[in-house]
Amino acid sequence: MEIMKKKVFMAELFYDLIFVVAISKMTHLLHHLYNGVIEPLNYFKYFITVVSWINVWMIQAVFNNRYGDDDTMDQLFLYFNVFLLVYLLNFTSENFREVFFDYNLLIVIITFSQMAQYVRQLFKRKKEAHASLIISFVYIFLIKIIFIGIGIIVPYDIGLFLVVIGTLVAWLLPLAFIKPMKKYPVNLPNLVERITLLIIIAFGEAVTGIIPYFKTSSLITTFLIFSSVVSLFYFYKTYFDDIINTDNPNSTGVALIYLHYLILIGVEGLTVTIDFINEPNLIINNVFLVSFLYAGLCLFYSGIFLHYQYNKETHRFNRHCIIQHYIILLIGFLTSLYFKDNHFLILAITTAIVVFAALNIWNFIRNK
Repeated sequence: MEIMKKKVFMAELFYDLIFVVAISKMTHLLHHLYNGVIEPLNYFKYFITVVSWINVWMIQAVFNNRYGDDDTMDQLFLYFNVFLLVYLLNFTSENFREVFFDYNLLIVIITFSQMAQYVRQLFKRKKEAHASLIISFVYIFLIKIIFIGIGIIVPYDIGLFLVVIGTLVAWLLPLAFIKPMKKYPVNLPNLVERITLLIIIAFGEAVTGIIPYFKTSSLITTFLIFSSVVSLFYFYKTYFDDIINTDNPNSTGVALIYLHYLILIGVEGLTVTIDFINEPNLIINNVFLVSFLYAGLCLFYSGIFLHYQYNKETHRFNRHCIIQHYIILLIGFLTSLYFKDNHFLILAITTAIVVFAALNIWNFIRNK
């Protein structure tokens, strides 16, 4: 069965512009250190913010993929959501308590808006497969609205718990509705195009982060950091351009969506590490710096390798090669840990590893 080509609408690209700024704001949440490390609680706040924002983007992307006609109502919904998201940007802050009510009230309104889009489709689509799937999403939206809505009107300590539960439950609940999703699969080429665009935006933030390195007094450091970012992007781009099979008319796209959270968080972690390395007056625990750097690399590569179910039959990965990749990462981590006080050497070791990975995937494609 041939998959009909579904183009990305201009209104969707306009909608994406908000997420260029949002990703920058989310990355900034990780810049606050306490005793030289990012506190676990602060990282959890960052994680919840990422889930909150990116879940809004993913829901809209999947809706447009399945039901978007780019008609007047579709566009009006998108523009209204952009209006709300611009407000949400102002309340995306590490000071959770101060922005708690306003931020989550906007999330509730945005969720109502997205639910209204689905309810509208319930009356437009007559097939049972559509009705079952749409109602499933409406239930998810209602659960999210109830938990977060109650959370913003009760005392903060209780409300925070309800908001976190509502955000995580609504994020994970689609996994329980894979069966109705299979009745009406996604347009996989379109979804891949949309989600890879989100990661390109994250890489754009990484490029912005390396700008301070571009000085004539540090050409070698500049070359190393630029080579690292380009190698990581090349690895990602090559995988999604040449290795995965988008000619799958029965895909729900669920794995693609959730695995990209790993990739996105990995890229953002690497972006933050780049900033940390470039700040000579920053007091940072070097063991934490190395650990955070390699945790980001591990998330990034794992998020890609776990897409193996989408690989073309002719491009299946050899398990030995994947194990070898992680062994090299482990060696790099231990070596960098040994030289933890030398940031230049850490950068050189990391660059060698990611360039080697890029060359490996280039060689893999060339031999197919």
